[in-house]
This record gives sequence, structure tokens and C-alpha cells, in this order.
Amino acid sequence: MASTICLNCGKQAAYKYCSHCGQATAVSRVTWKSLLEEAFHFFTHVEHGFLRTTRMAIFQPGTLPQLYLEGKRKSFSKPVAFLLVWIAISLITYATAKHITHNEHLRTASVFSGSGEIFAFYLKYTCLIETLILPFIALAAWLVFARPKLNYVEVVVVTFYHFAVSYISYVLFLIIACFFAANKTYNFYFDTEVALYLVWAVFAAYSFYKRYAKRFFVLRLILFFFLGGLIHYFGVYLICTLLIALH
Repeated sequence: MASTICLNCGKQAAYKYCSHCGQATAVSRVTWKSLLEEAFHFFTHVEHGFLRTTRMAIFQPGTLPQLYLEGKRKSFSKPVAFLLVWIAISLITYATAKHITHNEHLRTASVFSGSGEIFAFYLKYTCLIETLILPFIALAAWLVFARPKLNYVEVVVVTFYHFAVSYISYVLFLIIACFFAANKTYNFYFDTEVALYLVWAVFAAYSFYKRYAKRFFVLRLILFFFLGGLIHYFGVYLICTLLIALH
């Protein structure tokens, strides 16, 4: 039954929705029907924005963050939530792949990261370590490309979207590897995925940052990936060493 007093914030609500907090003024008892309606509404609305954001993140990595920074945010998943959802999907996919293949060691070494204790620790806590490195990659991008036209936090937003694609590609290659390398280590597939992501990252950086750093852009691009490589390599080593010491 509709009420003139909002049951959420307790203030006067003269319309269908409270002008103070946004909750509907007509609130009924919780039933199975209402739960199903809420679930349907959640998945249909989230899916539309999430799938659109995923498609644009992959194929229009310059346009997506630019639209978000310009204020067109209603149609897209927010950058932090978008990254976290894909991290969750990648963790679920990895666990599922291990269960399906009965293989506890899907990856044992990498031409990009090496092997040994540091690499084993990195594999176990990849999501945490990559997230800790992200702000430093964003700082390099801001210093090389975007300063002073963008502030640092805006570049962090861009980096969230671009990092999310690394988990998207990880999920896709993990699925492919499950079909073609069952009961084996997937080192070749993962190294291929990393190499292709790096190629995509060059395309993404060019697509977005070309409008902010037109002078010496190719040199800036080379410098950024050189700094990014150093940050990632030493970041992984230092973070893993510190966490192992504290473990």
C-alpha cells in the first residue's frame, strides 16, 4: 500500500518514488513473487550494461573510458565493479577448469615471469598482486601521456577498464585450453594469452591516449611500456617477497 511517508528514510514522499532516497513509496510484503521479480530485474539490467561494457572494453578501449570521463555513465558498468566482476569470473573459471581436468597445476612456468617460489606465490595470489600494481601502472600512464589534461584518478579509471580486459582474455584462453590441453600444463596457452594481451594493450593505449599526447606519441608509447614492464616485474618481485616474508 502506498504511503506518504518513505519507509526507508522517514521523509515525506509525494510521488511514486521518494525524492530524498529514491525508494518506491509503495512497499509490499516480501514474497516469493517479489524475490523472483527482483532477481529478474537485477540480472536483466546488469547484463545489458555489463555486456555492453565488456564489448566496448575489448573493441573500443579508447571510446569506453572517454565516454565515462565525459559523464555518460548510466549505460556502462562502473570501472571498479567491472574489474571486480571479471576477477571473480576468472577465479571461478580457473577453479572450474581444475575440477574438470583434475589438474591442480594448470600452469607451472612462464617465459614472462619465470618459475620457482616467487612465481608459485604469484600464481596463487595473482589477482591481489595485480591489483596492488595497478595504481603504479596508472601513475606511469598519467606521467607519460595524460598530465596535465587529466588528473591521476581519471587515469586510474581508464586503467581499471584496461586491466579488466586482461581477465577477460584469461577466461577465454582458459576455456580454450580446457578443450585442447586436458590433463596437461597450460603454459603455452597462457604465454600466448599474455602476448596477445600485450598487443591489445598497445592498441588500447594508442586508442585512448593519442588525444592527450600528440607530440612524440610513439616515443611516449615505447617509454610507457618500458616503464610498465619494469613496474610489473619489480612490483611482482617485491610484493611477493614481502608477502612471503609475512606469510
